[in-house]
Amino acid sequence: MQSEFQHFTIEAELGSGGMGEVYRALDQKLGRRVALKILPKAMGNDSILRARFMQEARTASALTHPHVCVIYEIGESTDHQPYIAMELIEGRSLDQVIQEASLELDSILEIAIQVSDALAAAHDAKIVHRDIKSSNIMVNHRGHAKVLDFGLAKRQPELDDATHDELAKTRQGQILGTPRYMSPEQAFGKAADHRSDIFSFGVVLYEMATGHLPFQAERLGEMIDQIVNSSPLVPTRHRPDLPTEVERIILKCLRKSPNERFQSASELRDSLLSIRSGTTDKNVALNLDATAAFEARAGDQGGGSTRLTPASFEGSDVVINCSEIDDQPMSTSGEGWVNRLNRNLRIKLEQLTGEPVKVATAALPPGKASVDDTVFNSMASAQTLVSVISPPFAKSQSCNDSVDRYRLASSHASESVNKLSTKLFNVYKAPVTNDEMSSAISGIMENLPSFDFFDVCPETGRIREFNDTYQDEASQKYYERVYDLAYEVCQSLSTTKTSSHSEVGTAAAVPNASAKTVFLAETTSDLREERDRLRRELIEQGHQVLPDRVLPQVAKELEETLQEYMEQCNFAIHLIGDRYGLVPEDASLSSVVIQNQVAARESGIRELPRIIWMPRGIQPTDERQAEFVESLVEDPAAQQGADVIRDTLENLKQLLNERWRKEAQASTNSRSLADSQVIDDVARLYLIHEVDDEPAVEMIEDFFYERGIEVMLPEFEGSESEVSAVHIQSLQDCDAVLIYYGSCAKSWVDIKLRELTKAIGYRDGRPIDLRTVYIAPPSDRRKERFKTLSAEIVRQTDEHLDVAELERLAGRIKSLKSSTSESG
Repeated sequence: MQSEFQHFTIEAELGSGGMGEVYRALDQKLGRRVALKILPKAMGNDSILRARFMQEARTASALTHPHVCVIYEIGESTDHQPYIAMELIEGRSLDQVIQEASLELDSILEIAIQVSDALAAAHDAKIVHRDIKSSNIMVNHRGHAKVLDFGLAKRQPELDDATHDELAKTRQGQILGTPRYMSPEQAFGKAADHRSDIFSFGVVLYEMATGHLPFQAERLGEMIDQIVNSSPLVPTRHRPDLPTEVERIILKCLRKSPNERFQSASELRDSLLSIRSGTTDKNVALNLDATAAFEARAGDQGGGSTRLTPASFEGSDVVINCSEIDDQPMSTSGEGWVNRLNRNLRIKLEQLTGEPVKVATAALPPGKASVDDTVFNSMASAQTLVSVISPPFAKSQSCNDSVDRYRLASSHASESVNKLSTKLFNVYKAPVTNDEMSSAISGIMENLPSFDFFDVCPETGRIREFNDTYQDEASQKYYERVYDLAYEVCQSLSTTKTSSHSEVGTAAAVPNASAKTVFLAETTSDLREERDRLRRELIEQGHQVLPDRVLPQVAKELEETLQEYMEQCNFAIHLIGDRYGLVPEDASLSSVVIQNQVAARESGIRELPRIIWMPRGIQPTDERQAEFVESLVEDPAAQQGADVIRDTLENLKQLLNERWRKEAQASTNSRSLADSQVIDDVARLYLIHEVDDEPAVEMIEDFFYERGIEVMLPEFEGSESEVSAVHIQSLQDCDAVLIYYGSCAKSWVDIKLRELTKAIGYRDGRPIDLRTVYIAPPSDRRKERFKTLSAEIVRQTDEHLDVAELERLAGRIKSLKSSTSESG
């Protein structure tokens, strides 16, 4: 052995991986033990693999850092087998440490700070690791961490993109990195910069904190789909005692977009250091001290006013009133929660109205501190008031007064309570009961439209605030609530604008032959999210959805209100879950049951069409709910006028769309056939490609246009929501799809094929019958072996289009369109 590997004597095998075998060896010259990494002979004949193996040594040796494994030397054995002699670390890999026991918070922070500092040094040296994972981090008995294995590292600018990509790809052309730890950009086979390491390290942080990986799947395609499209379960669901600040850091690392992650490893390290040193808590304390100082200052002035002035609200369309404490940022460089709500709400309102919308924030003082009357009067002139409700809001005299003044001003303008519900909205940032509000406003608040920006974990009882800074379910729910709030406020603005601005409104103002006035019954907490989603989609489609305010909780008032709604509606939908629900005062039945009774009675009078929907496998544990569900299935009176459906919510939506589409077609039969043929006679091909392939697909686009086929292309500019909207619309309208497999990774093609399967939900149950993958140069082994049962395959073998195959495809698209038009 000594003669084979120069002056190193191999003693024992330590492990092996995709790019080498590692042994403990004795350095005979210096009398020290090293880790000897050897490229197996089977790989040694491959020039690319040899170059990448030596690249690891050169890259890592450029770093001198206490938490990066030291490279001593590189060389070849007597039979030309490459090796790297490196520091021997006595300890265990981090994945072994995690498997053996749950890590304490101090240990998590210590290891994370050390590794992030090592990454900061690497990134400063223009080195991107690209394979950060827990098995590539060693931890010794003193808790010191070392980053290993720079085999996939990219050093800039010494290697140009073509060179480093050639060195970094495997012989099979697979994407870089270890699947469970790779970033979305790696999953797509795109260029990865230092922020990709931050994502991968976010996976390691998640693993250290919870003992679980954020993305888990048995197949590579499913794993990539999760990394690209799915948000991980929030860490506190695995570990409820994990501090919120640590959870935020982890989820920020795991943002899908590199621009939304930490922009440097040093920024990540500093955030971790601040938690370890307790500066985060100090920042919060400083904010609370500032609030207390404000209160004291107001007291010294004998109940003087804040710095708010009437001019702050002049010309405002919307005023958001809140407690000043609720807009305090969690860090000195952060943005307050209400300030972000202001920004996001304004953007959404302007997208809906197509006009500038002025949204002002009234951050009011806590406790008994008061505000000048002229400020309240100016706030009351706004068309809409959005109150951010929280415990500090309930305890703030000025917050309560602001709502009361707005109510009084509206009352003087002869506004009814029902009208007020279109001008005042509640955003609940945390749970607050009406009893905690002042008597002047508690009665009116319970009748206002309300939007909960929090939920309660059923396992721990912990309140979780929805926040757009999280990359998880809470962030998704935050944007959904903003979306819902914006639609409601937009309707309010559309009814109060002057006639010169009468165009302002929501999608409900758009003429729609199938538009309905739908009574979407309030449901129980287990189906609240499903109801919110269905309500949102119905409004987007142009339907008016009732109830548009909170239902009364007194039996007589509830029945009267429901009767008013039923008389306005021409369709009713009831979502029935496992729970029985709240029972109003003076009633023996739940609100859900009463809503069904009133709707059934109305249906008996005028044949109001209804749908009663229950999820598959419904199993009520409450005896009252079990009896109610049984009556819906067996009692003709309970199901009067209704179709009772047990299915998925997506199938319910498809059923509604199909039913209403047919009704709309029946009502528009008087339209001339010529008008309908203008659109129906045009065959449409959706040509899906990556942005880098835009020049390459131009010839294909021109080819189909010349043969009378409309070609739709993906959108690459604009926000993610705008790009997604164009994609969905194209999937809805197309007759066939062609996926261009050029410079993109196979994983991208796999994801697009899955999207075609899911597209049936956008197409009223219609599948895309003609799907084709066009495989274009550059050729590689993955493309040569590409197979799929989900689409046909056309292969371009040289620089020229396969005209014969494309002619055949064009003929089939036209034939398919013709047969569809005839059957329609």
